[in-house]
Amino acid sequence: MGLGLSTRLTIWDVVNQIVIVDVISGSVPIPQVWAAGDTLILDSESSFNASTGEFLLFNDVDLPRSDKIGIGIPIAIAKSPNSQLLAEVTLGGYVSISDIDTGNEIDVYLIDDDRPYLHDVLWNPNSKQIAVVADNGKVYLVNVDDGSTQIINRVDGRLFSVDWHPTENLILYTGVSNNEEPIINIISVDL
Repeated sequence: MGLGLSTRLTIWDVVNQIVIVDVISGSVPIPQVWAAGDTLILDSESSFNASTGEFLLFNDVDLPRSDKIGIGIPIAIAKSPNSQLLAEVTLGGYVSISDIDTGNEIDVYLIDDDRPYLHDVLWNPNSKQIAVVADNGKVYLVNVDDGSTQIINRVDGRLFSVDWHPTENLILYTGVSNNEEPIINIISVDL
């Protein structure tokens, strides 16, 4: 299990109940997702091998990557079910799609002209669409094949998490209303 909070990256062995790695990793939380084997992908900029303790920068020539400077700080990252792509959402309202093996950026989408603060992202089961939730109360659906973005639901409040049922067309999203009441909704979408 990997956890990136504030300036630390901690890897915990859930079987043996021991800390494998505990390192200082930067000054902001680190979005991450497990890839093949013991490799942990960190914010599409680098990967970390939990067995060897080695970081691998996808592009060690210029950090932060010059092609990422304009899109904002990464907030959440998700691996596609086919394990080929990463989707990353940023503070600046962008969704970035990258190759999971190389870190090369494939495409970038501005989710909405008002550049909402995006909180979470998740792929649908067929790796063709991405659900994104934002601070403006909107649930977005991005079609990765053609780059189209649509608002599939809106609430009066802020949304923080999204989950896609692994075998069906159901999306669960959560947040908090403008009246500080919890929001927990399930919607059906076309795949």
